[in-house]
Amino acid sequence: MEKKAIGQNLVRPDGWDKISGRAKYAADYSMEGMLHVALVRSERAHAEILSVDCAAAESQALVFTAADLAENIIDDIISDQPVLAEGKVRFMGEPIAVVAAPTRAQAKRAAKLVKVEYRDLPVYTEAKDAIAEGAVPIHPDGNFLGSFDSVKGDPEAGFAAADLVLERNYTAQRQEHGYME
Repeated sequence: MEKKAIGQNLVRPDGWDKISGRAKYAADYSMEGMLHVALVRSERAHAEILSVDCAAAESQALVFTAADLAENIIDDIISDQPVLAEGKVRFMGEPIAVVAAPTRAQAKRAAKLVKVEYRDLPVYTEAKDAIAEGAVPIHPDGNFLGSFDSVKGDPEAGFAAADLVLERNYTAQRQEHGYME
């Protein structure tokens, strides 16, 4: 069986369309009667949502909050990340409501009419502060995402045989891929 692709420099079939600007993405399509949306996003990094007043916006557009969704958590992606914030926001810019109107400009104008009342909660900029005793929970199950241990061989024997052992705490950013259609 001949393997034509292995070891070859292949041109991506979509490559030229993407670099030339000819490729179409979801935002490039339109159809008659289509609605455009704008998001109402949190203006706080961590806060309890006391109220969401959509009345003024609803006179100009359709407005949806978490209360309008049959399911607000998509377990396939992140089991504790709601589609729309409900009860509290956990980061600056977290979506709270979706506003839909016949044009993008109308949706944006109506979104500005949604009024959100907050009660600020502590913001943690260091992981050690977020997991300290008495820290306000950001997520229902607390502020500790998880940990793992990776051990190969016999570390204790290695430490015993070492001339010098340095102990420090190391942190690394959790990497999340970005979607590019």
